Amino acid sequence: MNATFGWVTRDAPLAPAAVWLPGSLQVEPAPGLTGVRTHTGDWLLLGPAAQLPWSEGALYLGREPDEPFLLAPTWMRPEWPASWLVELLRSRCPPPWALLPDRSVVGLALAAALDAPP
Repeated sequence: MNATFGWVTRDAPLAPAAVWLPGSLQVEPAPGLTGVRTHTGDWLLLGPAAQLPWSEGALYLGREPDEPFLLAPTWMRPEWPASWLVELLRSRCPPPWALLPDRSVVGLALAAALDAPP
């Protein structure tokens, strides 16, 4: 996604709904979580906050209040309205999406249960 926008600190953090785990972190996800593994070996796991692994170095994401298919960091939001980002993303890949601090986007349409057979 070629979009230039900044980030703004949220007034109140979002409830965690997902976690981004760099491939360097050794974390054992709980059974029943949904997730995707990126080409760089990172994990993005979705699930209830109580089931998400907690680890230093992980990035926790919450659902944007007005755009539930868009996940963004719990403590900051894009300075652009979420609806603008969703409109841009819909033209590129199906929802849902995770927006990361470096402005990269992870499409979650192919996320699968981690304990499902391949």
